[in-house]
Amino acid sequence: MTPSLRKYHRRIWLTMAIVLPLLYIAAIIAIPERIVDQQQKQNQAAPLPRILISANSSLCIVYVRSDASGTNLQLEIMLKKPLTEPEALVYLTPQSVADKVLIGKLNSTGVYRFALKSGLELKNSKVEFFNPLSNSVFHSITL
Repeated sequence: MTPSLRKYHRRIWLTMAIVLPLLYIAAIIAIPERIVDQQQKQNQAAPLPRILISANSSLCIVYVRSDASGTNLQLEIMLKKPLTEPEALVYLTPQSVADKVLIGKLNSTGVYRFALKSGLELKNSKVEFFNPLSNSVFHSITL
């Protein structure tokens, strides 16, 4: 290697020794913070005061709530940990499978509240988490 090439080689390595750590630090600083879905939290209904039925599993806690008069019903689902499925629909299955009722959709951990139609038989009914992509129920909890 000629002296001019050695000089050029040294300058290149010195420049890389200074620039690469700076780029590394800039990349760490540029990592965005976790984005919370504020729209989902804003659309949540307030919890009704009375708890009629409660059920607990490893994935979630489920409450059936009502107002003081007992006319309005609400299904509240508290997810304890993130879902393993990419998409989840919630179905309420009373005594017979033919009466399966779509309640709503789950996204991530948190609290979800869904209004229930009056006249549903809730004793011994199931809350099922259904994945439409694989067409299977991946979690079920009996009330």
